[in-house]
Amino acid sequence: MYATAAIPSTPTPEKAAAIRSYVRRMNAKVVSESLRSSDGSRELRMRVDCEASGAIRIYSFQHSTGQKDSLFTTVDNLFGAPSGSDSVKNLIFYDGPDPEGYGGWAQRNNSSIKSTADGGLYSNPNRYQSMSGVVYECCWARHTTLHEFFHTMGAVSSQAPYSTFNGHCWTGIDVMCYDDDKKGEDKVEYSESFCPGPGYYDSPIGVPLDCNYDTYFDAIAESGEYLKSNWNVGEPENPFLLPRQYVLRDTNSTGLPDYAVNLTAQDFSGARPISGDWNGDGIDSLGFYRPSNGAFYLRNSLSLGGSDYAFAFGNSEDLPVAGDWNEDGIDTIGVYRPSNGSFYLSNSNNTGCCSYQFAYGNNGDLPVAGDWNNSGTDTVGVYRPSTGQFFLSNVNAAGPPAFSFAFGNSYDDLPVAGDWDENGFFSVGVYRQSTGEWFLDNEVPGDQPISYNFKFGTLGHTFPLVGDWNNSGTDTPGAMWP
Repeated sequence: MYATAAIPSTPTPEKAAAIRSYVRRMNAKVVSESLRSSDGSRELRMRVDCEASGAIRIYSFQHSTGQKDSLFTTVDNLFGAPSGSDSVKNLIFYDGPDPEGYGGWAQRNNSSIKSTADGGLYSNPNRYQSMSGVVYECCWARHTTLHEFFHTMGAVSSQAPYSTFNGHCWTGIDVMCYDDDKKGEDKVEYSESFCPGPGYYDSPIGVPLDCNYDTYFDAIAESGEYLKSNWNVGEPENPFLLPRQYVLRDTNSTGLPDYAVNLTAQDFSGARPISGDWNGDGIDSLGFYRPSNGAFYLRNSLSLGGSDYAFAFGNSEDLPVAGDWNEDGIDTIGVYRPSNGSFYLSNSNNTGCCSYQFAYGNNGDLPVAGDWNNSGTDTVGVYRPSTGQFFLSNVNAAGPPAFSFAFGNSYDDLPVAGDWDENGFFSVGVYRQSTGEWFLDNEVPGDQPISYNFKFGTLGHTFPLVGDWNNSGTDTPGAMWP
């Protein structure tokens, strides 16, 4: 949110751009620290309200004084203070000084009660209460933004180790730590030598979140630690920091996702998404391929939960594909191995030798699959980034392509394939990473004019995917947040 004493109360384009850049920087630290605290196995991002274009949404209002309590009341009156699963955390960028001379303030709750993602919704107010923080103009570019935002999510409980009585920590250089003991009553004297510093504080990440991951934030708390059995801003009990998500849309047009599906805590950084109808119900659902152990993890519904299928197939260099290779109405997996330009396809979703193995393509090609001739059987193809060309085959065997044509923008584009117009024939498209645009064509070979051109999501969707998410007969876009 943006607040100012001036009228009109909307930020200038320059200030709006600055606010969005500060929020992105906050998010970058959450990503980095979640990976660091979990040894790279769990990545978190801030839950942010966005416009249809994908830009971070900024709500604005006029406030004459900037006094914290009045600001928070004004926010509740103007925008509401929903509770439960609809609750929100607001961060206000006030364009002016604090009447009391501070850099920021936040509403907070001191509860340390543990809560979980699948229950205990009302066990800790930090989970179900809307709260606000404010950062004054002096400190927009400092880590004060993340400090106040983390207060609204319950950092730091006074029951936590290394905490002060006033909701901070005393262990030195840390987003939530500073010497706040105004009355000489605190538990221990503030120290800047407690946390390990050499080579870390000077890195681009800057001041860390919970320097030893033992007071208020740890993406995966270890057994026996305080955060394992108490409120932890970094674990699934906190719904305002999200793990990687699949975001899906039901139409080939610009707009917000119709579905947002979280990856579970067991999903690791580096996963490559895949989609398919794994159980023959007519609805595509999700999965991913984990290169680190050459394994697929597939789920039969568009909901948070564990894998319905988990099995090894492939190796660390492989790229996943999926299709109905034998016309039985069920999609199964495969991999493309760039080093030898070969496909390995299976007619079942389990570990075992491939049903089809053949050379097709060159080192550096990217795989696609689809029913190019409406035969009922999916077959493979490749996109060649070096030339911006597709090479599609009507058989799952080595041989010349049935179609070869240019469609794309070299290395900037990532290939997709689907039935965009419900005619039974698959055709191709590309996701352009530099602009966040999708270009889809209803014809094979693809040609001008482009049938669909739209933006979906924000820049950085390095893993686009496609599926029929609602059994409409039409394939539409999706992506995994990187």
